[in-house]
Amino acid sequence: MKLTVFFDATSAADRRIHWQELSELEKWVVDLTPSKVGKATVPVLADSYPTLGYSPDKVANYSMVTCGGQSSAPLIAAMTEGSRAVTEVEVSSSISSDSAGPATRRNIDSYVDSTEGLASRISGAGFAKAMLVLNPANPPPLMRTTVTLSASAIDLETVRQRLASYCSQIQNYVPGFRLAIEPHFVAHQVVSATVSVEGQGFFLPRHAGNLDIINSAAVEIARGHAMRVGDLADV
Repeated sequence: MKLTVFFDATSAADRRIHWQELSELEKWVVDLTPSKVGKATVPVLADSYPTLGYSPDKVANYSMVTCGGQSSAPLIAAMTEGSRAVTEVEVSSSISSDSAGPATRRNIDSYVDSTEGLASRISGAGFAKAMLVLNPANPPPLMRTTVTLSASAIDLETVRQRLASYCSQIQNYVPGFRLAIEPHFVAHQVVSATVSVEGQGFFLPRHAGNLDIINSAAVEIARGHAMRVGDLADV
């Protein structure tokens, strides 16, 4: 039986019901809700972090976590790789309220929980905090995500090199991903950096970078999975 990929962009609650139905039909799914159902996956980290990479099963269930998770993941990874014994990590994202639909607003608690879970998973930190700001400013601002991380020791140059590499890689599928503020110390052994995300503007407005990054990540993961299991016709 030929498999088909489904992209689920409904809500965290509905997603749990949908997976039960689709898994019985042997379909593979890419989840764009913060349901935490399925394997948390970040395309730019798929090769270097196997637990965030591809499933070998044809009936796969991928979670794109959140837009804040996708935008913060390369920052957290770079900071962690340049640090020893990470203790805390904070993710703060700001998006235009114009690009936050009803499902996003209903899923704020799930968004926070899923983003914090990803931050802890990548960094190994015992404490992770995530925040999402819906900015009503006009003209609408671009998405921005700031990550602040503390550790027992941090090599700032290594962090900068690793982040530059991740930024270059993520731009292959999210061209509007940009480093807005270079990694820098904000306190003793506390490093911070900020990225911005501009959408490509094909259909959604350019300020909707939050939608662009999670949609682009979903397509990238679907393409990668299809190549691995031989279902290229599905994507």
